[in-house]
Amino acid sequence: MVTEGFKKLFYLLLLIPLISCTKEQKCTVYFWHVMGGPIGRKLEQMIQEFNRLHPEGEIKSAQMGSYDALAQKLMGAIASNSPPTIAQMYESWTDQFLRAGYLEPIQHFIDKDSFFDIADFFPVFIEDNTFDSIIVTLPFNKSLPVFYYNATIFDSTGIEKFPENWVEFRLACEKIKKFKIWPTSWPIDVWYFGSMLYQEGGELFNQELKKPMFHSQAGVKVLGYMVDLVKDSLFYLNPGFQRQDEFLSGNVAIIPASVVSWAFLKGRHKFKMGVAPFPQG
Repeated sequence: MVTEGFKKLFYLLLLIPLISCTKEQKCTVYFWHVMGGPIGRKLEQMIQEFNRLHPEGEIKSAQMGSYDALAQKLMGAIASNSPPTIAQMYESWTDQFLRAGYLEPIQHFIDKDSFFDIADFFPVFIEDNTFDSIIVTLPFNKSLPVFYYNATIFDSTGIEKFPENWVEFRLACEKIKKFKIWPTSWPIDVWYFGSMLYQEGGELFNQELKKPMFHSQAGVKVLGYMVDLVKDSLFYLNPGFQRQDEFLSGNVAIIPASVVSWAFLKGRHKFKMGVAPFPQG
């Protein structure tokens, strides 16, 4: 069943072209996204349900495979003056497209819809979509980094709970390594480095976003911690999503991933699986 929040979101999206359509026209909303797997199937179900309930308009979706592919497609479509009505995009894309004059702020449509309640969204998500005090885009999906771990391995190695800090994390990895299992596997991804950097009080850039700050003392400390894990064969560098397959096969005990990965991992594991937030400090 489609949630109320997404119903309102899709209704507002349909409202965008309806403003310029006549009563005789059936308006079509072209929607580009990257949702695949079980999440993509659920999204498609939501779209089909919405189309059934609102025959005066139609949402046509196109799955672009990856965010990189979506970014390239969007830039190409804008250059040829044939962009989709709506699309997923990162905040950095939003800033670039807005400055270039290619986006219509969603605020203009919210102001015209008395039934749309912005309070349905968490304030921090709205803040991420607000530029110069104007809501330009709406939060659609949000990833948060977590750790998935093989709780069966934890039990067999005597680890009672997931580490609460990074010292405990290394100690847990050392204990797991003794059982001839890779303790953890990460991709090369600024997301995880950035999360640890902010924990240490560091920043990727200064407030004006003009000067890199990741080479600070905090950045050196975080990167040094990760490098030491690799040197000591506790940390297995793994590109892309291959680490999830290694985790499911029992070759790796701990992997970082998005909360969204739960939809891809659940039901495929043959062991007791746990989920935990990033260690603190």
